[in-house]
Amino acid sequence: MLRATLALAATGIAAQIATGIHLQDIRFNGDTRLDGVDLKKCASDLKSQVYGGTDWTDYVVGTVQTKCLLDKGYFKSVVTAMLGGHTRR
Repeated sequence: MLRATLALAATGIAAQIATGIHLQDIRFNGDTRLDGVDLKKCASDLKSQVYGGTDWTDYVVGTVQTKCLLDKGYFKSVVTAMLGGHTRR
């Protein structure tokens, strides 16, 4: 199983709501030796975006599944986002 661990930028919740959520750090755990998958580029692409709304973690998980894994032939990937010790699927 591949798990994406996401850490938020160090700003207050009110500031994040007003300005959007900027990912500061993304780590992939599990077996990350996947043929044809560039996880560094995937992380860089995710960090370059600004996220908002209550379902932003679902969007990030979906992006990792489709753009980083599914498009490379990994059809049965399981991606989980961990934020401050709380797991979101």
